[in-house]
Amino acid sequence: MRFHYLLILLSGSLLVACGDKTANNQATPEPAATTAPAAPSTATPMISDLPAIAGSGCAAGKAKLEVQSNKDSFTLSLAELEAGTEGQKTNITCIMAIPVSVPAGYQVSILPLHFKGSLAGNGLKVELRREYFFAGTTGTPEVSSLSSPADSSFDISDTVNNDDVTQWSICGEDTNIRANVRLIVKGGQGLAKLAISSGDTAQPNLFKLNYRPCN
Repeated sequence: MRFHYLLILLSGSLLVACGDKTANNQATPEPAATTAPAAPSTATPMISDLPAIAGSGCAAGKAKLEVQSNKDSFTLSLAELEAGTEGQKTNITCIMAIPVSVPAGYQVSILPLHFKGSLAGNGLKVELRREYFFAGTTGTPEVSSLSSPADSSFDISDTVNNDDVTQWSICGEDTNIRANVRLIVKGGQGLAKLAISSGDTAQPNLFKLNYRPCN
């Protein structure tokens, strides 16, 4: 009987040892997979909403505007502006506002315009005033004094000064690009006609954002 008791005791010890060995041999769980950090954004500035066109010379219904699918440009067709002394207005305006989303690391410039027109009459004198700026700031007005017959036809192109910080937006900050144009009759008699377009001579109705990486 004692022998049987010792045999049972020994068998139990072996089972416990085998159980410990099985537990110790269990596979170690693999560490959870980690996700690689997201790549830096490749977004560039884009037009965030339909640009606004207003003013006595660019009233509603006189402008045909469409934002392009890539949202970095828009097409704009404006009716020719007229100012004169024979029943026409002597002071007309055209105002543009382009809302732009600017991601981190970029800045956009003002959007300079191109002007082409004519003067007809007896010593007609006009001023073409324009100001480019960002909403919340002020720009430097540019003035062209024109008179007939010397300026019976004229062609004026404004440009961006890359070294002028006022012509570039704050880095990585959404903004609203503004342009105010005014044509004023200053003297004489006659009629002035003015066409406004982009600086792209190949596609004068295409207005494209100008942007660059900022420091």
